Amino acid sequence: MQILSPAQRRPVSVETAALRPVSRAPIDAWRLLGWIGISFTLLGLLDIGLGWYPTAFGNPEWEFGTISGSLNALAIPMLGLYLVLASAIARSDRRTARIVAVSMSALLLVILGLGVVYVTVLPLAIKAVSGNALVSLGIKKAIVKAVTLGVADSVLLIVGMVKGWRVPPAG
Repeated sequence: MQILSPAQRRPVSVETAALRPVSRAPIDAWRLLGWIGISFTLLGLLDIGLGWYPTAFGNPEWEFGTISGSLNALAIPMLGLYLVLASAIARSDRRTARIVAVSMSALLLVILGLGVVYVTVLPLAIKAVSGNALVSLGIKKAIVKAVTLGVADSVLLIVGMVKGWRVPPAG
């Protein structure tokens, strides 16, 4: 049983398929997410930067608290960087993806540098609260959280750097 007669079948030519209007909505949506990501990144970094002012390098309590707080607050800028990266990948914007990859590598170096300072301050922080069990527990929790966040953020940054660097050129 034939459902369509030969006269009812209409093959679609390549020219007809090419004339279909292309919706810009997905591209515009990805571009918007990229701008939102830039906003998250800048506002999050501003928040972290304000935590570092006024500086008190050499003060172990300040270094411990500031680095712990910075690692806690890093989620928003990281989300922003990943939104920009996702936008660049979806739009095949190799230049933006590579800029994000380089930014992620710079942030990774900062985290690693802060990790070195943090490790030097840990013995002083633990010793300073050794007489108070409750405060000692709080310090130990803060250390576990900071180390976990530092390692997780580092892994996420490495993955983002690789993904950003491997974006093929548009075309």
